[in-house]
Amino acid sequence: MTDLAPDELDALDDITPTDARILAELEDGRNVPKNIADEIDRNPTHVSDRLRVLRTHDMVRRIGSESISLHEITDRGREVHETYTQFQNALQS
Repeated sequence: MTDLAPDELDALDDITPTDARILAELEDGRNVPKNIADEIDRNPTHVSDRLRVLRTHDMVRRIGSESISLHEITDRGREVHETYTQFQNALQS
């Protein structure tokens, strides 16, 4: 597992399965909420709400114009997503 600081472990507690899917989509590159929602089969408003939470935890950042709402994953988001995935895989083994 990655070495996460205590505040990052706290953030991991707040991650939902939808958040994990959003982070996974952003691992593939920058994207907008509507496209992410289509890819993970979720309501665009829900995805936008979860992106706001992920921004609060510094796991994603908005880039460019606010009207476009293009998002990318941060290094912290990658670490948290990797740890979340490893934890989920361990539970299934």
